[in-house]
Amino acid sequence: MQKKRWIALTALRKVLTCAICSIALVALFSVHVPVFPSSKVPNFSDPFKLPTQHDIKYQKLSAEQSWTLELAPPHLLKAPLPSRKLDGSSGTVETDKLWKPPPNRDFVPCVEPSPNYASPTESRGYLLVHTNGGLNQMRAGICDMVAVARIINATLVIPELDKRSFWKDSSNFSDVFDEDHFINALANDVKIITKLPKELATGTRAVKHFRSWSGMDYYQEEIASLWEEYEVIRAAKSDSRLANNNLPLDIQKLRCRACYEALRFAPQIEAMGKLLVDRMRSFGSYIALHLRFEEDMLAFSGCTQDLSPAEADELRTIRENTSYWKEKEIDPIERRSKGFCPLTPKEVGIFLSALGYPSKTPIYIAAGKIYGGDSHMAALRSRYPILMNKETLASVEELEPFTNHASQMAALDYIVSVESDVFIPSYSGNMARAVEGHRRFLGHRKTISPDRQADFISGYMKALVRLFDKLEHGTLKDGKNLSNRVIEMHRKRQGSPRKRKGPISGTRGTERFRSEEPFYVNPLPDYPQMQKKSWRTLAAVRKVLTCAICSIALLALFSFSKVPNFSDPVKLPTLDDSSGILETKKLWKPRTSLKFVPCVEPSPNYTSPTESQGYLLVHTNGGLNQMRAGICDMVAVARILNATLVIPELDQRSFWKDSSNFSNVFDEDHFINALANDIKIIKKLPKELATGPRAVKLFRSWSGMNYYQDEIARLWEEYEVIRASKSDSRLANNNLPLDIQRLRCRACYEALRFAPQIEAMGKLLVNRMRSFGSYIALHLRFEKDMLAFSGCTQDLSSAEADELRIIRENTRYWRDKEINPIEQRSRGFCPLTPKEVGIFLSALGYPSSTPIYIAAGKIYGGDSHMADLRSRYPILKSKETLASVEELEPFTNHASQMAALDYIVSVESGVFIPSYTGNMARAVEGHRRFLGHKKTISPDRQGNFFSEYIKALVGLFDKLEQGTLEEGKNLSDRVIEIHRKRFSSFLKDNKAMAVSFLSTVPSLLPLVPVPLNIAATSGSRYPTVSVTIRCNKIEVDTANDDRFHRRDILKCVGATIGMELIRSSGTFVEVAEAADLIQRRQRSEFLSSIKDTLFQAIKANRDIIPSLLTLALNDAITYDKASKSGGPNGSIRFSSEISRPENKGLTAALNFIEEAKKEIDSYSKGGPISYADLIQLAAQSATKQTFLAAAIRKCGGNEEKGNLLYTAYGSNGQWGLFERNFGRSDTQEPDPEGRVPQWDKASVQELKDKFSALGLGPRQLAVLSAFLGPDQIATETLLAADPEVFPWVQKYQRSRETVSETDYEVDLITTFTKLSSLGQQINYEAYTYPVKKVDFSKLKL
Repeated sequence: MQKKRWIALTALRKVLTCAICSIALVALFSVHVPVFPSSKVPNFSDPFKLPTQHDIKYQKLSAEQSWTLELAPPHLLKAPLPSRKLDGSSGTVETDKLWKPPPNRDFVPCVEPSPNYASPTESRGYLLVHTNGGLNQMRAGICDMVAVARIINATLVIPELDKRSFWKDSSNFSDVFDEDHFINALANDVKIITKLPKELATGTRAVKHFRSWSGMDYYQEEIASLWEEYEVIRAAKSDSRLANNNLPLDIQKLRCRACYEALRFAPQIEAMGKLLVDRMRSFGSYIALHLRFEEDMLAFSGCTQDLSPAEADELRTIRENTSYWKEKEIDPIERRSKGFCPLTPKEVGIFLSALGYPSKTPIYIAAGKIYGGDSHMAALRSRYPILMNKETLASVEELEPFTNHASQMAALDYIVSVESDVFIPSYSGNMARAVEGHRRFLGHRKTISPDRQADFISGYMKALVRLFDKLEHGTLKDGKNLSNRVIEMHRKRQGSPRKRKGPISGTRGTERFRSEEPFYVNPLPDYPQMQKKSWRTLAAVRKVLTCAICSIALLALFSFSKVPNFSDPVKLPTLDDSSGILETKKLWKPRTSLKFVPCVEPSPNYTSPTESQGYLLVHTNGGLNQMRAGICDMVAVARILNATLVIPELDQRSFWKDSSNFSNVFDEDHFINALANDIKIIKKLPKELATGPRAVKLFRSWSGMNYYQDEIARLWEEYEVIRASKSDSRLANNNLPLDIQRLRCRACYEALRFAPQIEAMGKLLVNRMRSFGSYIALHLRFEKDMLAFSGCTQDLSSAEADELRIIRENTRYWRDKEINPIEQRSRGFCPLTPKEVGIFLSALGYPSSTPIYIAAGKIYGGDSHMADLRSRYPILKSKETLASVEELEPFTNHASQMAALDYIVSVESGVFIPSYTGNMARAVEGHRRFLGHKKTISPDRQGNFFSEYIKALVGLFDKLEQGTLEEGKNLSDRVIEIHRKRFSSFLKDNKAMAVSFLSTVPSLLPLVPVPLNIAATSGSRYPTVSVTIRCNKIEVDTANDDRFHRRDILKCVGATIGMELIRSSGTFVEVAEAADLIQRRQRSEFLSSIKDTLFQAIKANRDIIPSLLTLALNDAITYDKASKSGGPNGSIRFSSEISRPENKGLTAALNFIEEAKKEIDSYSKGGPISYADLIQLAAQSATKQTFLAAAIRKCGGNEEKGNLLYTAYGSNGQWGLFERNFGRSDTQEPDPEGRVPQWDKASVQELKDKFSALGLGPRQLAVLSAFLGPDQIATETLLAADPEVFPWVQKYQRSRETVSETDYEVDLITTFTKLSSLGQQINYEAYTYPVKKVDFSKLKL
């Protein structure tokens, strides 16, 4: 842009800023909002009920606050005072203010219905409700069902309480709640009855799982339509069935009336609760502490803080044995850091002391039995000796009526907590949320919610977890410093009024609703009661403000026809503009990605591969990352040539002499499947072409579309096979069709996944590095081969330099023999030495406590060269120091696999710094850009001048060595300035630099119109456009047109709105083909329960596994293709069949099935399970346990690592088809004799013939060796005698020796799935509740 226009734009920006500030100030000083004080807890005459809004008096004060402060959530508010004290401005929290509730800010309970609210009309039917969960989960569900009954105009039958939850409470509704009061209090809202009329008690009813967080439309349309066929609707669950927001105001008010006025506890519970409150008040003002340090909570959450190893093991066992807890393997450290762990008693004591509560403070423990008892309560009791609970406040006789009823005992805790002066939950569970909401409703009584997550309030403030860790490590002490931090964190977490928090940004579907703040945590209606005058004034000011901003923005838009021509349109700020030293919090913060997101989806015109013209063989070359890039390029080349790609051969003759095959390094099956819609990929060339003629070509480097479409594609006229003798850099970086570029991204970052065993070990290394905190991955290219190849000798002795020179001279394929090391270094061709890296990191500002992962091979010279770096940064780790020799043993002799581990840890690091821009550095940088532009700092080793006094790193290091420059602020300023623009944020391709496609990978590539002066090549399948990839923008190279039109703005806005609508639209649910969604859910839950039952039963009797496998095989292999009879139909259960010679020894397995069936049938709601299903499912469970045991054995018996390895492979995903075939029918007679061989006596040929008759071959026979008898090795020895079966036996034996057993496991699951469905007609409605026909005679017309 011309300089004049740039000055005008700057002036306009200043005017805009001033205008906004002026209007904001006018708004601030114009609005006067009356504020009401918080209410005190009154004395209640009625000992049998909690207070309602009619018992509470509010008095008006003349104080004024801004509307913004009232409605903004606490996490968005600016601090009104500079003080970091909880209350007041003194250095110590004053005692009388510790109990003072927050101001209610004019928010009052609003439960009275609007004038248009009508009494219930004639009911359309009856609503039965089965509640679920504990007391407070059921409370919320009941209140929601009152509102649902109102919405669908139903008569509500008194809900059934959950008697099958963890607590096994047999209480009925009337035992916990005041039934008569509940009915009468809601008489003007819904009709409620105690029991269903007798004539309907056994009639048909619609059983529905109401959709979670549903709104009015769902109930008024989908649910209300059921009245046309049914008189009774039964809600199978009640929790979270109604939306938190966007409901009519009268429905929200009804929820409040139901929960806080109608749903009163039973008289005997209210009386005992009032007695406990009075006894607590005899000690003075008291805190109710909801201490979730109970056995069930700790076992479920997996938290082990302050526990002994024996206690942690005990809780883990409980978790594993509780079938309906899905999550079994939990990382307690990660769980705690995310805020998912309750505070321990010791931590609560520290927290209360830091807040300023004196040791004489009475504390009521609202909890069940504390895990570990006095041993864990000692630390809290030493600080606060007045610890009370219901058991210490009341006698055994007084509590006897409630003792064996968990819901009633919880109700007592609820009452004492609601009536407390201060309520503090150690964990935000159902009770914590319910009590907080009730206290808000009663006048915003003081509730302090501990901040267990990493919530940064100021530069030095960390969450409680980190403060507690610092106390434990001795880096922080109890006292004023700790107190100030804790108080500042919780200044806005005391239960003051605010609007409900909406969903977390970016979440979708169910997760979006789940992330909302529940209604009953903050039950204020959507529109608080305020004076109309103030509201109107505020509305007017907001409109003026909006109009002013829009007017000025439009003026700016229409004032210019093109944008400024910035020399650096995405200029990054200096790392620290004021001091030149990086602030700690900025060291790890990634640079902005400008909302660039990975864009790999093909365009609408992208088609699936057509019939292939031939086969493309690829021989990769170089190290791991050179081969990775080459493979991805060859995928794109195969697409361009319309070729079938044969799995590439890895380079086994490079410097590293690695014998790994493709499947040893990459997940072969995933690679094939992930690219199925792009190209066809096969593992081997067809046999008939294996020895035929082929065109061997060295593809031209950096070639474009024309080269492949014209010169290479012509080879199909003479050859069926083309072999690429090299793969690196064979495809151009730019000027390719957008879909080809996206395909390269899909291939490299989605399809080309490392082998499961490598992924598992990489994840393990990442987790171990993260245990030290945020870490740097340093790609330190100070290895012997790198130094010998480059000829660099900085920081080396003469002897070392001579040794490297000899290596270079003796390596015949390295062309440069005579190299000037000084010239090489000055040109930036040398890696930084360890010593230089240490200086570089210190100058950037990274502290000495920074953990650093060394992503490299063996460092040349070892400790002698690493000493300087280690003296600055002692936490230096590598894969060899993070993992044991046994853990690394499978990878040790394979350079590519070891490099893959470094690659994973580098990609996942907080910051990545390469000491040299080689293949790995470029590959990792590109991958990190693709994943959201993670922070990558590339040292400037060349002479890159930013000002007269700033030189590149080489010059600075030389000055340090010569003594003309010293370490300190001057050096730091220079290093930071040099690297101000060398971060991996948004980057425009630099044509002056040979930057590879995969190191500047595009993240979002929207289509742009092709200029008329750029036409597609005649006859080309892909039009070629010269473009510059800029992640989320493509600039067409048109020299004379740089105008930026207003229509471009409109297009961007339109596209943004369209994408947002698509993103936020609901999921389309297809019509269920075999059963409706409820039936599918019933089947899924039943199948999950069956698998849990079988897993536990087999785990307790592992010797039964071989017999279960053979039992399943013998039941299934009776299938006869000619007559289409037999198969896995459960016929083996008959005594006449199980007693046959081929089934000898299987009686114990059948008895096991019988016992399991009894247990499963006892909880089945959809009828007994068939033997046909159960026998095959038992074999599946036995197979899974066999693979899991093998993984644990390969990890030296370490269950944690074994589970990690097995999970990383993800074999559960392979069982999908098997588990869909759930619904086999039992036959009523034995299958004919002679269809099953005697496995231990039959010859291999007989076995082959039997398998052949079923459509199976030698491969399937070999993979099922474990099913053919108890001794798998003996069976395989027999099978190996046959030349057709031998290769497969050998293949699977080798596969079982690998870490993940990939080939063996996948083939076994595939074969077993096919075998278990032979001749079966699957009933997809099996085990569901039968849909009964409507009795039309009972319909009211």
